[in-house]
Amino acid sequence: MNETEKIDKPQGNGVLPCIIHWVAVTEKMPESGFCILLYSKSGGVAEGAWIGAKGHFEQWRWNSIKDDVTHWAELPEPPCV
Repeated sequence: MNETEKIDKPQGNGVLPCIIHWVAVTEKMPESGFCILLYSKSGGVAEGAWIGAKGHFEQWRWNSIKDDVTHWAELPEPPCV
């Protein structure tokens, strides 16, 4: 069994693990206006977007980030129900 097959199979408790690939903002910025996960220097995680025209991130949920976003990631695929 390869690593992808292990990830695609639910664990004993029915939970399917999710791998998140964080991208440093110093390496690449996300496309403007798309919903993403944000990670801050203080360790906070939020859902938001990069607003290119304004030159900053906006967060929509989990008010845990101020202006110190260091990484971003695409949202994972939703679960199959």
